[in-house]
Parts: sequence; C-alpha cells; structure tokens
Amino acid sequence: GDITAMAMDRAWKTLLLNQFHDIIPGSSIHWVYQDCQIDYPNVMKVATSVRDAAAQRIVSRIDTGEAKNPVVVFNTLAQARSEVVETSDGELVFAQVPQCGYAVKDKMDQSLPASVHPAVLTDAADGLILSNGLLEIQIDAAGILTSVMDLENNRQVLSDGARGNLLQLHRDYPNRWNAWDVDIFYKDQVENLDGAAEIQVLEEGPLRVAIRVSRSFGESRFSQRIELKAGSRSVEFHCDVDWQEHDRLLKVAFPVDISSLRASYEIQYGHVERSTHANTSWDVAKFEVPVHKWADLSEGDYGVALLNDCKYAADISGNTMRLTLLKAANAPDPVADRGMHTFSYALYPHAGSLQEGGVIEEAYAFNVPMLTVDTTPHHGNLPTQKSFITLDRRGVFLEALKPAEKSHAAILRLYEAYNTRGTVQITSDTLQGEVSEVDLLENKMSDTSLSVSKGVITLPLKPFEIRTIAWK
Repeated sequence: GDITAMAMDRAWKTLLLNQFHDIIPGSSIHWVYQDCQIDYPNVMKVATSVRDAAAQRIVSRIDTGEAKNPVVVFNTLAQARSEVVETSDGELVFAQVPQCGYAVKDKMDQSLPASVHPAVLTDAADGLILSNGLLEIQIDAAGILTSVMDLENNRQVLSDGARGNLLQLHRDYPNRWNAWDVDIFYKDQVENLDGAAEIQVLEEGPLRVAIRVSRSFGESRFSQRIELKAGSRSVEFHCDVDWQEHDRLLKVAFPVDISSLRASYEIQYGHVERSTHANTSWDVAKFEVPVHKWADLSEGDYGVALLNDCKYAADISGNTMRLTLLKAANAPDPVADRGMHTFSYALYPHAGSLQEGGVIEEAYAFNVPMLTVDTTPHHGNLPTQKSFITLDRRGVFLEALKPAEKSHAAILRLYEAYNTRGTVQITSDTLQGEVSEVDLLENKMSDTSLSVSKGVITLPLKPFEIRTIAWK
C-alpha cells in the first residue's frame, strides 16, 4: 500500500545519499561513516521486510503438491537456474527454477539429477582436492590453489607451475591523494601471503564441499571459506577479514593459462575491452581498472572469468588476473576501512568466448542468490512452478522490475549485453494491459516501435542498447 511505497521511497533516497561520490569509495571523513553505518542497516531492514512480505503473499497462493516439507525457491533473474541453494535453516537442496519465477522443493529431497555429479572432498599428498565432475581443485597446505583442472574441457586452468588464489600485499603510498589514488609504483614491492595456514574441513558433500583457510599477517586476520557445489562450474571464495593494516593494498592473484592481448571488464549495462600489455604510455596508465561483477580473459575458444560481489577494481597483466580486495588509507579518515569485511569472489573457467561461456549469466547468479521461503503443505491456485516473465533471447538481461513512480504500471528495464543485435520476445501472463516505451525518467516516448500481441512484446535491440517499458 501507500505506507510501503513511502517507506521504499525513503529507503531508496537514503541509499542514494550514501552512494554520493565521496562516501561510496571511502574518501570521506570518519564521521560520515559513523552515519552511514546507521543508515545502511535501516535501508536493508525496510527492503527485506517488503521483500519477505511480498514473497509470503505469493507462497500462500502456491499449491505445494506432493512435498512433505516444502520450501519455495524464488529466482528473480530472467534466466533459468539449476543450482544448489541453502535454505534459511542451513539445509541444502538442488533447485531448478525458471526465469523470474519460483519452484517448490521438498527439503527432505537431498537428491541430485542423474546428469549432476556429487561434490567430493579427498585428501592429497600435500593438501586437499575438491571435485564435482566438472572441476577438480587442488589446494596445498598453505591454502593456495596448485591446480584447477577443467575436467569437461580437459584443460589445466592455472599457468604452468603457478599458484592461484594467492594473496598479495603491497606497500601503498600515493604521492598526493591518500584515499583516492593508487600509484603505479605500488607494484615495486610485493609480499606473497603464502606461509602456513590453518585448514579446516567444513562440508564433505554430496551437494557441496567446503573448507576454511585462515591466516594472520601484520595486525590482520584473513579467513576464507572455499567451496564447490554440485553442478557448478565455478569455485567460490567467501572471505571474512579483520583488516588492521596501514598504507597497504591487498590483492588476490590467479595466473591462468590463457594468451590474449585484451581482457573484458563489466561496466554499467555492458562491458569494455582493455589491453593486458604495457606497449604504449596509454596502456601503462591503465594499470588499475574499474570492474563491476566480472572480468574475463579469453583466447580463441576458451577463457577464465573472475567474478565478485562487491570489489570494483582489477588488473589483468599478461596472463595474471588480480582483484583488488582492500586498501588502508590514512587521510581524510585516519582509520579508513579498519575492521571487519565480508566479501566473495569466484573463479569461472569456460569454453568459448565470454558470451558463449555464459560469463554474464554466472556473474548475475553469483550476485543474486535465489531466495528460499519455508512453508507448510497447502493447496492454492498457483502451480508448483511458475515463471512470471520470460525473455526468449540469450544475452538480454532484465536489470530492473519496479512499480512506476507516477502510475500503476510495472517498469521493465532491459539491455543487450553480448554486443549483438536482434529481437527479443517478452512474455507474461501476469502483465496483460497497455504497453508503452518510456525513458529513464519514465516519461512516455513518442517514437516507440513496440509490437504487442496477447501478453507478448516483440522488441528489436541493438548492441548494448537499453530499453525501458511501462506495462500495466
């Protein structure tokens, strides 16, 4: 109702305030961060309560079918997903959920489809092996990856003799702007954090294997949960860090067996290519580059992507892919970023180009986990599985679905992410009314070319094009 809309509007504007250009990169004074650490949990509380109430309303109308202990798994992305999900009480289920929809699962059902291998953990001579029939990861006694075998494509992903998931600590003394800059001479000195680590086995399959690797350095402690799920082609690293360094920059490195002069980095609504060499002064200057959910290094028919959930800088030099994890500036905030950090990244090897290999889809799935809602067996007028909106073209992403600001329409914002052109059909049996194309401010555009017939919109798209539709 109106109260919900007002609360969402207030939360949204508070979020935008805290994404002002000095707050979000960490270049404000300390008082600012005391304020935003109060604001962010409040925003989260409003958003979560609205989401949960909406999910419960849908769940109450679903027919849970044969499930004895039903859980409804929601997928908010416009891509079908088959993956291991964790329910609110820590149970694991393998869920196959359609685009922008849900599926009912029985929590008692711990089985895997016949085509999906279980995840297995085994001991090796100097460490552990995590495997799931798609990838086989060897981890040594220091918690570092010594081998990443892509079993499906029969390839070693790491370059010869190299080690992956290697934490690297650099001295970071920018010439002028302490919190703003990273200067190229930071590379002159590096300390590899490859000493002994504590390793603990957390889960031994069959839906997921996981180990914890913990190490201390300087005044800090770095704990990492490394996990591989059944059916997954990416190995995930979930990190908890008590960061207490000064004038240091922390990166993680994956030297991969890929030869390419260019790497691709996600930006808003698309991606750009940048050099992996330093042949010209322009290339040299791009030693640290922005990245959203993924960075990819691909040769003719194979590549490796580095996915992340909140770290927006990377450097790919030659065949070494690195993600920037933490910085420790002293000005204008003398204790900037000291304290607890939680973040995740993943390594995703793939056949083909980043488009053929589904890198963008994998990065979306990594950033937007499926939502589970426990319920009791009941009957309703909605089927056990349903898709509210479907898109029939790969590479077209539904980035936003929201109520319109000035009408009762739903706003759909989608974009083409593969740098290809063609038409997409958007189908919905929930939205059936009038359709119009609008601009980013949701004002109706006069020169629209929408073809609509019986709940299906046909939309031509150019490479990287953004389109916004109001649908009643």
